[in-house]
Amino acid sequence: MKLDDLVDPFVNAEDGMIYYYRRSTDEIVVLVNDQFADDDSNDKLAEAIDDNRDDYVSFPTEIDIHDYQIMRDYVDQVADDRQRERLEQARGAFRRFRSTIEQLGLLEQWYDFEAQAYHDMAVDWCHENDVPYEE
Repeated sequence: MKLDDLVDPFVNAEDGMIYYYRRSTDEIVVLVNDQFADDDSNDKLAEAIDDNRDDYVSFPTEIDIHDYQIMRDYVDQVADDRQRERLEQARGAFRRFRSTIEQLGLLEQWYDFEAQAYHDMAVDWCHENDVPYEE
């Protein structure tokens, strides 16, 4: 499977959704929290996962992915002291952080940094779970 496809569950992790890699079919499947599911395909998938634990590997959930740490790591690597100081003051809320990044002209750098962070998480996850991937 392409690494870009394996990065998507890290980027798109959200409450109420659990992504799994299915080894036997080399695909990603999504189990939706019952309150959001509207058909029995979700129940069938949950049953399949329960019955075949070795075939399904869960991706980290939104709770496991620390977006705030990614912001902190980004701020720590900003070379310009004044920019870094402004970002440190703005990092309490993502909207304020994003607005400050835009004002400082760092949006493209932030997107690159964030994409690399998700890429690195996916590579680590693949190694930890013996999931093969192609770059």
